[in-house]
Amino acid sequence: KPLARTMYKTMKIGQVIPRELFTAIAQVLSYVYKLKRRTKL
Repeated sequence: KPLARTMYKTMKIGQVIPRELFTAIAQVLSYVYKLKRRTKL
């Protein structure tokens, strides 16, 4: 939840991801893609 709150407060749709959030967002996206792959098999 802290990541989502920070994104909501500091970012707008279509905006470039700030460097300080890049790693956390990349980890979330990686997790989501792994889940998505598992459900397709």
